Amino acid sequence: MSAQKKSDKQVNLLPKDPFLSSTKGRVLKWALTSFRLMVIVVEFVVMSAFISRFWLDSISNDLNDSLKQKQAIIDSYSDFEKEFKGLQNKLFIFDQIKKTSKVPSIYLKKVSSYLPDNVFLTTIIMGDKSVTVSGVTSSELAVAQFMANLSSDKDFPDVVLAGISTNQQDKSLMNFRIDIAQGGQNK
Repeated sequence: MSAQKKSDKQVNLLPKDPFLSSTKGRVLKWALTSFRLMVIVVEFVVMSAFISRFWLDSISNDLNDSLKQKQAIIDSYSDFEKEFKGLQNKLFIFDQIKKTSKVPSIYLKKVSSYLPDNVFLTTIIMGDKSVTVSGVTSSELAVAQFMANLSSDKDFPDVVLAGISTNQQDKSLMNFRIDIAQGGQNK
């Protein structure tokens, strides 16, 4: 048997559609193939966005965790910061008082030097011409001794017991307040 040769020509027995030869047919065929490509491109974009969402979610979660950690660190320092700012404020006020007048430190030294053993001062208020001293003690005799000690100093010409009362927290103690008029300044 002899080998049959394949011919390069192909025969199409299906008749050509006359609609595809018309202008409307060619435009419709072009639109359908073009829109098919557009649909494929849109599907690719949508799938890319869907897949990238997982990557972006992981980055977002990492950033949120990092922010929470840093926020916790900042919150842990807030008490220290408040305390530090309060101390700075007190130091600033003390520095201003120290710059304006040397007198309070002298009176404070004198008042504290006359304290009996069982008298404890709670507040000292310095006025222009007076000092008010408040404290706590366990005996009236200690208050009297403190007043006598203050009266013996020429810089405190007028020492007055402004008030004495029982301490509300501990009934065995007494609160007292003494007003002291300032005399000359001894530097």
